[in-house]
Amino acid sequence: MTKFKPLMPMLLALLLAPAGGAWAENGLAAQRLAASNEEMVKQLKGVASTLKAMDEKLARLLDDQWEYRFMQRNLLSDLTDDIAKLGRDGWELITVTEQEGFVFKRRRQGRR
Repeated sequence: MTKFKPLMPMLLALLLAPAGGAWAENGLAAQRLAASNEEMVKQLKGVASTLKAMDEKLARLLDDQWEYRFMQRNLLSDLTDDIAKLGRDGWELITVTEQEGFVFKRRRQGRR
């Protein structure tokens, strides 16, 4: 099929030509159509590649597992140092409860 590829626009023009028809006009139209189709195929391959990359990233995100930590505030202590250490260890504060408890999360170790 590859060695016939250059002939495809001409063959298409022959098939689509009106009886007694304008061969040159149809040949040019077929060449334009073939070029347009090739450009569309290139663009679709690019889109497919982008979608595949996005799918892989999404799979990694969905595969991540989280661990959670709860810390209750002691009214007699200052939490600044404790919270700073948790941040250095990769913990994120995600909520504060009504009872002054703090909930942290981070990705499971070994999955970073």
